[in-house]
Amino acid sequence: MRIPKPLQDFLDKHKIPPGDLWDCHGTPVIKHKRLEVVAAKEGIVFDAPEWLHTTETHAACCVTGRLRLEGGNVLVHWSSGEAGPKNCKSQYPYAMAEKRAQDRVILKLLKIHGFVYSEMEADDFKQSGRSQSLPEGVEKGPSKAQQNRDRMAFLEAQIEDCQSISELEAFINLHGR
Repeated sequence: MRIPKPLQDFLDKHKIPPGDLWDCHGTPVIKHKRLEVVAAKEGIVFDAPEWLHTTETHAACCVTGRLRLEGGNVLVHWSSGEAGPKNCKSQYPYAMAEKRAQDRVILKLLKIHGFVYSEMEADDFKQSGRSQSLPEGVEKGPSKAQQNRDRMAFLEAQIEDCQSISELEAFINLHGR
Protein backbone atom coordinates (compact mmCIF):
# COMPACT_ATOMS: atom_id res chain seq x y z
CA MET A 1 0.00 0.00 0.00
CA ARG A 2 1.23 3.46 -0.92
CA ILE A 3 1.11 5.98 1.93
CA PRO A 4 0.54 9.55 0.66
CA LYS A 5 3.13 12.13 1.73
CA PRO A 6 0.78 14.12 4.03
CA LEU A 7 -0.04 10.93 5.92
CA GLN A 8 3.61 9.85 6.09
CA ASP A 9 4.57 13.29 7.42
CA PHE A 10 1.84 12.97 10.08
CA LEU A 11 3.02 9.45 11.05
CA ASP A 12 6.62 10.62 11.33
CA LYS A 13 5.80 13.81 13.27
CA HIS A 14 3.67 12.01 15.83
CA LYS A 15 5.71 8.79 15.95
CA ILE A 16 2.62 6.65 15.38
CA PRO A 17 3.35 3.05 16.42
CA PRO A 18 2.83 0.53 13.59
CA GLY A 19 0.06 -1.25 15.50
CA ASP A 20 -2.02 1.95 15.65
CA LEU A 21 -2.41 2.11 11.87
CA TRP A 22 -3.56 -0.63 9.54
CA ASP A 23 -4.89 -1.32 6.09
CA CYS A 24 -8.59 -2.01 5.57
CA HIS A 25 -9.17 -2.97 1.93
CA GLY A 26 -6.81 -0.28 0.67
CA THR A 27 -7.83 2.37 3.20
CA PRO A 28 -5.41 3.41 5.95
CA VAL A 29 -7.18 3.35 9.32
CA ILE A 30 -5.92 4.79 12.62
CA LYS A 31 -7.01 4.00 16.15
CA HIS A 32 -9.34 6.45 17.89
CA LYS A 33 -7.14 6.38 21.01
CA ARG A 34 -4.11 7.50 18.99
CA LEU A 35 -6.10 10.40 17.48
CA GLU A 36 -7.08 11.50 21.00
CA VAL A 37 -3.42 11.48 22.07
CA VAL A 38 -2.35 13.49 19.02
CA ALA A 39 -5.23 15.97 19.50
CA ALA A 40 -4.18 16.55 23.11
CA LYS A 41 -0.52 17.05 22.08
CA GLU A 42 -1.54 19.52 19.36
CA GLY A 43 -3.80 21.43 21.76
CA ILE A 44 -7.05 20.76 19.91
CA VAL A 45 -10.06 21.80 21.98
CA PHE A 46 -13.68 20.88 21.37
CA ASP A 47 -16.96 22.60 22.09
CA ALA A 48 -19.66 20.52 23.71
CA PRO A 49 -21.41 18.40 21.06
CA GLU A 50 -24.64 19.72 19.59
CA TRP A 51 -27.08 16.81 19.51
CA LEU A 52 -28.95 16.78 16.21
CA HIS A 53 -30.98 13.59 16.62
CA THR A 54 -31.31 11.21 19.51
CA THR A 55 -33.39 8.16 20.29
CA GLU A 56 -32.69 5.12 22.41
CA THR A 57 -30.87 3.45 19.50
CA HIS A 58 -29.73 6.36 17.28
CA ALA A 59 -27.62 9.44 17.86
CA ALA A 60 -26.25 12.19 15.65
CA CYS A 61 -24.24 15.17 16.81
CA CYS A 62 -22.15 18.01 15.50
CA VAL A 63 -18.76 18.72 17.09
CA THR A 64 -16.64 21.83 16.59
CA GLY A 65 -12.91 21.80 17.26
CA ARG A 66 -10.25 24.48 17.35
CA LEU A 67 -6.51 24.39 16.78
CA ARG A 68 -4.29 27.38 17.55
CA LEU A 69 -1.82 27.91 14.71
CA GLU A 70 1.60 29.52 14.82
CA GLY A 71 1.13 33.27 14.77
CA GLY A 72 -2.00 33.08 16.94
CA ASN A 73 -4.61 32.33 14.29
CA VAL A 74 -7.18 29.66 15.13
CA LEU A 75 -8.30 27.00 12.68
CA VAL A 76 -11.90 25.88 13.24
CA HIS A 77 -13.61 22.80 11.80
CA TRP A 78 -16.83 21.00 12.59
CA SER A 79 -18.25 17.67 11.59
CA SER A 80 -21.10 15.36 12.37
CA GLY A 81 -21.04 11.90 13.84
CA GLU A 82 -23.85 9.41 13.73
CA ALA A 83 -24.51 5.96 15.12
CA GLY A 84 -27.39 3.54 14.90
CA PRO A 85 -28.03 -0.17 14.43
CA LYS A 86 -27.11 -0.07 10.71
CA ASN A 87 -23.62 1.39 11.25
CA CYS A 88 -22.76 0.62 14.87
CA LYS A 89 -22.62 -2.58 16.88
CA SER A 90 -21.98 -0.71 20.13
CA GLN A 91 -24.75 -0.44 22.68
CA TYR A 92 -23.72 3.19 23.25
CA PRO A 93 -24.73 5.18 20.15
CA TYR A 94 -24.22 8.56 21.85
CA ALA A 95 -20.60 7.81 22.69
CA MET A 96 -19.95 6.39 19.23
CA ALA A 97 -21.52 9.38 17.47
CA GLU A 98 -19.40 11.78 19.53
CA LYS A 99 -16.19 9.80 18.90
CA ARG A 100 -16.86 9.72 15.16
CA ALA A 101 -17.49 13.45 15.04
CA GLN A 102 -14.39 14.26 17.11
CA ASP A 103 -12.17 11.99 15.02
CA ARG A 104 -13.42 13.62 11.80
CA VAL A 105 -12.68 17.06 13.24
CA ILE A 106 -9.20 16.00 14.37
CA LEU A 107 -8.40 14.65 10.90
CA LYS A 108 -9.64 17.90 9.30
CA LEU A 109 -7.73 20.16 11.69
CA LEU A 110 -4.53 18.18 11.13
CA LYS A 111 -5.14 18.22 7.35
CA ILE A 112 -5.05 14.47 6.86
CA HIS A 113 -8.76 13.73 6.31
CA GLY A 114 -9.17 11.72 3.15
CA PHE A 115 -5.71 10.19 3.61
CA VAL A 116 -6.55 8.15 6.70
CA TYR A 117 -9.76 7.27 8.51
CA SER A 118 -10.56 6.62 12.13
CA GLU A 119 -11.47 3.14 13.29
CA MET A 120 -14.65 4.78 14.64
CA GLU A 121 -15.92 5.29 11.09
CA ALA A 122 -17.24 1.75 10.96
CA ASP A 123 -17.22 -1.31 13.17
CA ASP A 124 -15.72 -3.23 10.23
CA PHE A 125 -12.52 -1.16 10.53
CA LYS A 126 -11.71 -2.51 13.98
CA GLN A 127 -8.82 -4.91 14.06
CA SER A 128 -10.71 -7.68 15.87
CA GLY A 129 -7.47 -8.94 17.35
CA ARG A 130 -5.84 -9.42 13.95
CA SER A 131 -2.48 -7.85 13.21
CA GLN A 132 -3.00 -5.74 10.11
CA SER A 133 -0.42 -3.00 10.51
CA LEU A 134 0.71 -1.42 7.27
CA PRO A 135 4.40 -2.25 7.62
CA GLU A 136 3.64 -5.96 8.12
CA GLY A 137 1.32 -6.32 5.13
CA VAL A 138 -2.32 -7.11 4.67
CA GLU A 139 -4.08 -10.28 5.80
CA LYS A 140 -6.75 -12.02 3.79
CA GLY A 141 -10.08 -10.40 4.49
CA PRO A 142 -13.71 -10.40 3.41
CA SER A 143 -14.90 -11.24 -0.08
CA LYS A 144 -14.52 -8.70 -2.86
CA ALA A 145 -18.30 -8.13 -2.86
CA GLN A 146 -18.26 -7.37 0.88
CA GLN A 147 -15.25 -5.10 0.42
CA ASN A 148 -17.15 -3.20 -2.26
CA ARG A 149 -20.24 -2.84 -0.03
CA ASP A 150 -18.10 -1.65 2.89
CA ARG A 151 -16.23 0.83 0.70
CA MET A 152 -19.49 2.16 -0.79
CA ALA A 153 -21.00 2.75 2.65
CA PHE A 154 -17.80 4.41 3.83
CA LEU A 155 -17.58 6.72 0.79
CA GLU A 156 -21.26 7.66 1.09
CA ALA A 157 -20.68 8.74 4.70
CA GLN A 158 -17.67 10.81 3.66
CA ILE A 159 -19.63 12.51 0.86
CA GLU A 160 -22.33 13.45 3.37
CA ASP A 161 -19.62 15.15 5.48
CA CYS A 162 -18.64 17.51 2.65
CA GLN A 163 -19.62 21.04 3.63
CA SER A 164 -19.20 22.78 0.27
CA ILE A 165 -18.87 22.15 -3.44
CA SER A 166 -15.10 22.67 -3.18
CA GLU A 167 -14.84 20.00 -0.45
CA LEU A 168 -16.92 17.63 -2.60
CA GLU A 169 -14.69 18.32 -5.63
CA ALA A 170 -11.57 17.72 -3.53
CA PHE A 171 -13.11 14.46 -2.30
CA ILE A 172 -13.87 13.38 -5.89
CA ASN A 173 -10.34 14.26 -7.00
CA LEU A 174 -8.91 12.25 -4.12
CA HIS A 175 -11.16 9.20 -4.46
CA GLY A 176 -12.37 9.28 -8.07
CA ARG A 177 -10.86 6.49 -10.13
